[in-house]
Amino acid sequence: MDALEFYGLTPTGDPGRWRLPVVGGLCSGFGTFFGGAALGAAIEANVRQARLLGTLIENDRAFELLAPVALNIVCFRARLPTPADDDALDRFNDALVMRLQATGIAVTSSTILGGRHAIRVNVMNHRTRDEDLSILMDTLRTLAAELR
Repeated sequence: MDALEFYGLTPTGDPGRWRLPVVGGLCSGFGTFFGGAALGAAIEANVRQARLLGTLIENDRAFELLAPVALNIVCFRARLPTPADDDALDRFNDALVMRLQATGIAVTSSTILGGRHAIRVNVMNHRTRDEDLSILMDTLRTLAAELR
């Protein structure tokens, strides 16, 4: 695929059939402008940064990692200082994601992992710096304290 052509895609019931041509088009565009080596370096940097974020979360008692970090996806949640039921913790993390998005500092998403609501970070921007991950965690820590 030389260019992004959304009009040629049809629903197949397989989400991968929608995504692969788009991702391939985006990757080939990046590679055309910056070169294949630069694309590979950007992907490797994002994977490394996701692992770094996972380490920051593991070392912070206010958060818990909900799944091993694989590639560039990190799923975690904030902990409450006192024990809470699962529903209260789910509501707290959902509210935290919404508050973070309202700040404009970072955009995360939420997901459900093993029946628990999680904060989901997908590190995929070639301009992401290691410091951005520290800013994200500092902001989440501050917002969580405000929500408590």
